[in-house]
Amino acid sequence: NTYVTAICRVLNADIYPFEHSKAAQEILNYLRGYQEKCAGHFDLGPALQAASELEAALRRFENNIKNVKDPNERREINRCLIELARILVPINYSRGQRYDHDPAISLPPLPRLEKAGELAALAGDPSGYRFLQTELRRERNKIVDALDSARNLVQRFA
Repeated sequence: NTYVTAICRVLNADIYPFEHSKAAQEILNYLRGYQEKCAGHFDLGPALQAASELEAALRRFENNIKNVKDPNERREINRCLIELARILVPINYSRGQRYDHDPAISLPPLPRLEKAGELAALAGDPSGYRFLQTELRRERNKIVDALDSARNLVQRFA
């Protein structure tokens, strides 16, 4: 019954009732947690900044679309909301790229950064330490790119 209600709410809404700012806030909180786990061995600052900027942009966007009456503009907003989900959901729930298969197992939040806590333990292994730093830098950059893409998408409606 709960699922039917939720589906009916989405299907009958003029503008889809998605609050992506909450997803951005969740991502920001997880990034802060991973930054602590890095214990000074890796900087997630660019991702933290991108997530913070996205959250602010999404709050403005969600406020601006509340009273839109034009059907064409509503369609554009709904397309934007769907595209935002396509960008944000994989960040928080996938290790791979958009079309990669993820196993049907529980993943930690922001699974691309799950190894962040391992850096401190590798401090005595210069080779392993550098390889993991490089891997984390690439994963952080993928996250920053996705967050920036999402921010650019909603700024059209600012």
